[in-house]
Amino acid sequence: DAARSVHDVLALARPRLALAARAVAGGGIAGADAVELTLSRSATAAPPAPSASPREAWRADAEIDELSGTVLLDATSAVWLSAEITVGYSMPGPDGRKLRGRVVLRAQDTPLAPEAAVVTPPTGARPLLERTRYELERVELLDGLAGR
Repeated sequence: DAARSVHDVLALARPRLALAARAVAGGGIAGADAVELTLSRSATAAPPAPSASPREAWRADAEIDELSGTVLLDATSAVWLSAEITVGYSMPGPDGRKLRGRVVLRAQDTPLAPEAAVVTPPTGARPLLERTRYELERVELLDGLAGR
């Protein structure tokens, strides 16, 4: 969930997202270059993205009122390294009143050294058998990513 957090907040902001990019020499993984994206609220709205699931259907009526922040990406792998994002949104409530929400994300990802990334199972460990799942359940658990 933490690895997808930046993507999820940007997906919420997508209808009003405007980006400006600049190169950051040596700011990436192992001293490679990086790209810093500066986020702002666009003056025009893009059409809302189709809902990937019923849980996201409310986004079609949401208005992005506030959008700012930065995201630092490794230029080689496009992995995000840090992010500071603020998204304010509003939408009509069931009784007609305007509901407001705000997401503030501050994230830092520090890649492990290659020697620290080696994981070895304990002696005597055996694989855990996966229980049989119906395809619909598998799609819901993987949020639509099954089979890709």
